Amino acid sequence: MDTSQGILESFRTSKRRLIQQVLSKMGQADVSEDHEYQLLRDRHLDFVHDVETLLVNMKSFAANLVAMGHGCGAVGNSVSSVRSSVVGEGNNRTGSSSLVTAGDLGALSASMAKIDAKARDIAGCLLSTPIIVALGKLLEELHDFKKELDAREKLKLDYDSARRKLQKAREQQQAQDILRRDAKLKHAASVLASATDVIMKRMAQYERRRPSLFQTELEDFRRMQMTFFSTCAESFGAPPASNNFKTDEISQAEVVTRSPWA
Repeated sequence: MDTSQGILESFRTSKRRLIQQVLSKMGQADVSEDHEYQLLRDRHLDFVHDVETLLVNMKSFAANLVAMGHGCGAVGNSVSSVRSSVVGEGNNRTGSSSLVTAGDLGALSASMAKIDAKARDIAGCLLSTPIIVALGKLLEELHDFKKELDAREKLKLDYDSARRKLQKAREQQQAQDILRRDAKLKHAASVLASATDVIMKRMAQYERRRPSLFQTELEDFRRMQMTFFSTCAESFGAPPASNNFKTDEISQAEVVTRSPWA
């Protein structure tokens, strides 16, 4: 019997809220003032969206880092393949100049492979770093809190429905109904005020935390990126400039002149 009554009460509550929601959207029922709360709620939901976006971008960064490393490795291998034929076929004719070119190609390929390996290593570490873990934990917390916001929206419908029905009872001058509706309105107002107070305090806590969120984790992330880009800078570093420009120029001309395709 208790179960049946619970189901019936749940159905009535859902029906009442649906009717109030429809009437409000159609402009046939007044909506009580809730401006301050809605401003804070919208800002909080924007915050939730920003955290979700940050997590997505962090994972995207890791994926793009792998893609970049793979691209570097592929470029090194491709350049070696393209230019190695010149060195191989013309090795007997180009002399020392071709040997220098072969050494440069080996260094380029090794440098690109080093970037590829470092990118994969950092991307793998990034997905298990404190920043990713912290973002996931905060999002879980925020999504749980979102359920409280949704529950509060339903309490707001209860309050507006009680106001509407009390107003109707007053218009019809039904004394007994007015007393009953007034009691229900006071109860709905009390429940709504209590829920609103708890929620606004939670939102205020998040606001205070925002300026310093993930400070330690982001410092770890920054150090990881510094390590990676330092590796890139070292790997992409240009070879030492020739001390004799004319000699270098002659060597290059010699290679071109003695090219197997000349």
